[in-house]
Amino acid sequence: MLLDTHCVVFLHAGETGLFGATARQLLDSEELFINPMVLLELRYLHEIGRIAFGGKAIVDDLRQDLGLRVLDRRWLEVCMKATEFSWTRDPFDRIIAAQAFIEGQRLLTRDRVIRENCSLAFWD
Repeated sequence: MLLDTHCVVFLHAGETGLFGATARQLLDSEELFINPMVLLELRYLHEIGRIAFGGKAIVDDLRQDLGLRVLDRRWLEVCMKATEFSWTRDPFDRIIAAQAFIEGQRLLTRDRVIRENCSLAFWD
């Protein structure tokens, strides 16, 4: 299962209560992945002061604690798929949603726009 950036932040902060019951069950039972753009977005959020830790620290912690993996295969296909999306101007959202489509994996996100435009996205 792919995780959107805010999910990674929530997990790192130990805020699992923000996830619904189904999402918590899947977080405990599925392999967890992120797109490399999540690392970049985490770094950006840290630089502008929105989160306390940088992307590498967060991902390293979750890699150790939850077995989180960065899914960086098929990068060209992901980028090409992202060029088809006109429903957002956010490059992070485009790439993260495109990874879900290319991999055929569920994407856990509370982002309503992503959920409305990506059939694999959910928040429960």
